[in-house]
Amino acid sequence: MSPIDPLKNALPSLEQATQFRPLFLLTSFVVFLDCSSLYCYGKNILHLSGSPDMNLQRLAVPALLALILFGFFLSVIVRLAKILADQIVIATAWRIWLHIEREFLSSEHERVRFYYNTVPLGAIKAKAHKTKESYYLSLWKEAEERHREYEALSEDTALGAFSVIVLTILDVSGCFAKQEPGVISQIFTASGPYGQVMFCLVSMVLISCAFLPIFADRSTQVYCPELAEEMNAARRQQ
Repeated sequence: MSPIDPLKNALPSLEQATQFRPLFLLTSFVVFLDCSSLYCYGKNILHLSGSPDMNLQRLAVPALLALILFGFFLSVIVRLAKILADQIVIATAWRIWLHIEREFLSSEHERVRFYYNTVPLGAIKAKAHKTKESYYLSLWKEAEERHREYEALSEDTALGAFSVIVLTILDVSGCFAKQEPGVISQIFTASGPYGQVMFCLVSMVLISCAFLPIFADRSTQVYCPELAEEMNAARRQQ
């Protein structure tokens, strides 16, 4: 076996570790285990793992139940809470941002826009339906598929970030704690003043990831110089 074979096998795991979606999922599960440990045993997972009376055989069934409950919690409860939170953000922060963007950030040049080699996905769709040409039909289908994949990835990442926020609030609030604080509070308390700063920065990143799809530009641009030039010529004639 080559010395680099183990590195090749570990490469997919390293790639997954650098992506937000699996990172949020793993973090959510760890914090969920901590909340469960606080509620059932009165100890966080760090202290529970160091208990001499705990072994793998005793923890096998609780860990399996925790995995099932975590799946239900993430797929049902957190998803419903995310829908409600999105509606609140849309009714408040998004409307304020939309007003600011229209009144102060948009310009006349942006209202009368010319396209440089790329056009909106809707323009490709309209051109494909109008001409029935195989080039535009294949271009539209490929762009539509990439757009759906991007939307699904963005929504899953946002849901994962929101689940970390919800579970962190439950863990830090102490609603499950009977004898000691949760692992999140313990880690940031042990870090001293820098822990509070880090906690604020991480919270800002999580909130941004959780609600970024609401504020992100949903208009997908597709590379098509021919259609871009055609649309620009039509705009110049107006």
